[in-house]
Amino acid sequence: MSRLVRFSLRQLIASITAGSLLMSSTMGVAQTTFLSQLQTQSPPAGSNPNLANAQQLTPEQIAAIQARGGNPNQPTMPGAYVQQKPIFPAQPPRPTEFEIYVSNMVGEQLTRYGSELMKDGEHTFSPSSTAAVPNDYVIAIGDEIFVRVWGSVDADLRLIVDRQGQITIPKVGAIVVAGVPHGKLSGTIQAAIGKTYSGANVAASIGQMRGIRVYVTGYALVPGAYTVNNLSSLVNVVMAAGGPSAAGSYRDIQLKRNGKVISQFDLYDLLLKGDKSQDRAVTAEDVIHVGPAGAQVAVVGAVNKPSIFEIKKGETLQDALKYSGGFLSGAQTDAINFMGLNGRRDGFKTLPQAAFASKLLEDGDIYMATSGVAMKQPADKQMRMIKVDGQVNKPGVYVLKAGSTLQDAIQAAGGLSDSAYLYGSRLERVTVRTTQEENLKRFIREFKRDVEGAASVKTTTAEDAALGKARQEQGQTLLRSLQELKPDGRMALSMKPQAKKLPDILVESGDVLTIPMKPNSVTVLGSINGGQVGIAYNNNKSVRDYIQLAGGYSRGADQRNVYVMRASGEFVSASGWFSGTGSIEVMPGDAIFVPENLQKTTFTKELRDWTAIIYQLGLGAAAIKVLRD
Repeated sequence: MSRLVRFSLRQLIASITAGSLLMSSTMGVAQTTFLSQLQTQSPPAGSNPNLANAQQLTPEQIAAIQARGGNPNQPTMPGAYVQQKPIFPAQPPRPTEFEIYVSNMVGEQLTRYGSELMKDGEHTFSPSSTAAVPNDYVIAIGDEIFVRVWGSVDADLRLIVDRQGQITIPKVGAIVVAGVPHGKLSGTIQAAIGKTYSGANVAASIGQMRGIRVYVTGYALVPGAYTVNNLSSLVNVVMAAGGPSAAGSYRDIQLKRNGKVISQFDLYDLLLKGDKSQDRAVTAEDVIHVGPAGAQVAVVGAVNKPSIFEIKKGETLQDALKYSGGFLSGAQTDAINFMGLNGRRDGFKTLPQAAFASKLLEDGDIYMATSGVAMKQPADKQMRMIKVDGQVNKPGVYVLKAGSTLQDAIQAAGGLSDSAYLYGSRLERVTVRTTQEENLKRFIREFKRDVEGAASVKTTTAEDAALGKARQEQGQTLLRSLQELKPDGRMALSMKPQAKKLPDILVESGDVLTIPMKPNSVTVLGSINGGQVGIAYNNNKSVRDYIQLAGGYSRGADQRNVYVMRASGEFVSASGWFSGTGSIEVMPGDAIFVPENLQKTTFTKELRDWTAIIYQLGLGAAAIKVLRD
């Protein structure tokens, strides 16, 4: 056969098979006959002759090609059969309540672990078009089949499985391939061609796979229906949906099929351990449900990956440290600072290493690792960690160098806000609380001994016995109240109401400094007719005026021992040793306390009045409840 004839045949075959049917440069008579038979298959009227097996492309398949931005008249090499990437929010998600809380507590903006790993997932969620197709993959309608034939005949064919589950080869006929495993595809086609052409060898493979529809529900970033190729898995589809939303769980993702849970997937297994053993291939009409976010804790400071982690019931601090990548080199590993959600008013406490494995994680916990290098310095050179809260520009926990003052802490927190009331600043200190607790324990021991001693005194008359019993009951009531008292560790700040800066007090680790908003009221409480009353502040009114506005003294009030608890934490006697309730100046946020006139007994150790408990023990505002009750 002439070279011209061979060239013409190539042109004709290329026209029918859309450029995907290639001829060998050497062609025997048998090959020529086979290709001549193929070229007799003219495309249907009105169809595009550039389409490979155009009669097998359905309107749905053409629409799918157009949806992906392709041109059905110019077929491209097969790729992953997926829909266009979903539209993701243009703006980054707003911080969650817990992220805001952690930021306020530690002064550092953290996000949930895994969120940055998912943000670009929509570009890579589909299996690669070059990925190996497993032998157990089952051929189905819509799949594209590449067939290479050589030997007695030579051809390259690109065919689509039609709605009857068949591919059609001219002069060979229709071959049913739907339901055939990929590993047996070549043998099935070779057996069919061999009936017409002996000595023909066949190699068949999958080109573009059919699309299957699955659903993503629950708390995914973009829930909805997704069309993906048949090699896609649960992880692929979750990433197609942008991963869990800010309200979604990374650790509770279910694959449901026909109403049953097929797999429960924990993304932490993949993100932290590289474990995909629970990942499963999806099939048509599967549902992937992303549950709501679970409990969360924060691990910050000297760890490899400071983040917010979602936790499961029963997990411990040891697990959270593994999630964060462990301590940094040079970090203090024998202890960690800890603050629970319910104990945030007390600031950070120290948790020893021995408790890491047994400390169960609770929702809202914050763990802060510190530098071991700094902690091994002499005590007077160590860094100080202080929490600054309230009306400052950047509330949070700050680590300050040795010698820093309260004012330095204010500056570290970005300075005061416009509504700050510096005079009402509240400093809670661990060492002060410890001293208060020791003083209170000592007083309770002595007081209990006096109460028991008074009960043992013998009486000679019924009247003395009744009076002794009443005193004993009174003492027991006060004793129980004192035992329930919880010192707050507040340290009074001696400063003028108009001061522009805090006193030069050195900070200590564990300090909690709170700057309130300027109040517009004064509180009157204790033995008054109106009970506890808040009264609008007026700079022209005295202690006596406020007491009258609160209803006046009750019948049992001790009018000689009224005192004022300043907003700054100081206590000032408004009567008795001083010049009376009419002369002392009252400031916004002050509290005026009128104690009960208790009868003196032998077990009171001749205390001048019950307010001496406050002065002697340094209990501050924590004692008000005991004195009032």
